[in-house]
Amino acid sequence: MNCQTGKEYISQLLDNELESEFLQPLFQHLAECSECRSFYTRTRSIQKTLGHLPNHELPELVDQKFAVLAIGKEKRTLMNRKITIPVPSAMLSGVFVFMLSILFVFFIRNLQSNFQYVDQKFEMNYTRPTPSTLQMPQYN
Repeated sequence: MNCQTGKEYISQLLDNELESEFLQPLFQHLAECSECRSFYTRTRSIQKTLGHLPNHELPELVDQKFAVLAIGKEKRTLMNRKITIPVPSAMLSGVFVFMLSILFVFFIRNLQSNFQYVDQKFEMNYTRPTPSTLQMPQYN
């Protein structure tokens, strides 16, 4: 049993909701794990301390507000989640994008100048045919 499961079982045990088949594995885990043993004693102490306080019903308005919050959390999708990025990472990303854009502009200008050079070379070596230089194909 891992600690997360153990803590869930401890909460159920203290609320008298743990099924009897899980008692033995829980007690075995508590015997081996000091962290969960500490969690059990702290939680049990809090429960005993607060146990003498009277139970109060929550106003209906509070229940409605919690219901609205629960519904709102269920409807969250990947697109409307808040994403946080550390400031140094965001700055580094911005500098990276800026440098890429500069390299892209340099590449495009260099590419354009290469095309102009090729066009100039082509025009220097190319003479347009005139009617006197054209030869008509001869068919036999």
